[in-house]
Amino acid sequence: MQITESIGYIFELGEFIINKALLDMRKICQVHRVTLSINISIRQISEDSFFEKIQHAINFVNFDPSLLILEVTESVFSQDLAKIKSTLHQVKNLGVKLSIDDFGTGYSSLYLMKELPLDELKIDKVFVDNILNEDLRSIKLLSQIISMAKVFDFNVVAEGVENKRQIDLLHSLGCDLFQGYYYSKPLDLNKIDFLRHYS
Repeated sequence: MQITESIGYIFELGEFIINKALLDMRKICQVHRVTLSINISIRQISEDSFFEKIQHAINFVNFDPSLLILEVTESVFSQDLAKIKSTLHQVKNLGVKLSIDDFGTGYSSLYLMKELPLDELKIDKVFVDNILNEDLRSIKLLSQIISMAKVFDFNVVAEGVENKRQIDLLHSLGCDLFQGYYYSKPLDLNKIDFLRHYS
């Protein structure tokens, strides 16, 4: 994403990814209703026409906005907050959910988390990796992050889970959802098992 931002191609690529992802996910939702998460760069959100592009993509594909989650990183906190906040509220009013991605690796701020209309917090993989190594500091930190998220009524997602023991421990700490190779590596649309039975 940093390369596409630096060469000024992030807007075109980002728009293509959103449209393609919505089209593909619409096929999946005809068989199994699941949510779609898309990473959004800070430059995309800062673009004046970002809201209109999201709205157009949803309407064009006829996608249920309640199944869409847009993920932003903590770098959003280093930008023009008033503008970002206004844009995110517009998107939120469409019915789209908002997530803070890679939490704990950037510009964390309790005040800004309160100010922005977020629904979800994603714990970065670096905090998940060490919890099975009897690293009590990592476990305590994760427990505090999850507790803090619950204060704001956020769903909590753990990234990078690779085994059942991690999931069991994270679940005991209050984590809601899990993402990682334990479930699946990234797949092409035509390799998703439950879709092949309906093709």
